[in-house]
Amino acid sequence: MTAVNASGQYQAAAKLPAADAPAKDWALAYLSHGFSVVPVNSGAKRPNILWGEFAKKSATHTEVVGWITGSSAAQ
Repeated sequence: MTAVNASGQYQAAAKLPAADAPAKDWALAYLSHGFSVVPVNSGAKRPNILWGEFAKKSATHTEVVGWITGSSAAQ
């Protein structure tokens, strides 16, 4: 299976994690497939960050990992 990255180049699509994998694995998989990922508290319907900038650009790998681990450097 192939996917087109943000530069319009074809690349091998990443495999999806197991259904019971941690949220971090799923968030990074979605990010690698080109989805915009933002943090949402469990059971909430709204992101727990100001998400406006992520409507126009995707979060970086570092930002997503920072949101999950609570790293203030990535927030």
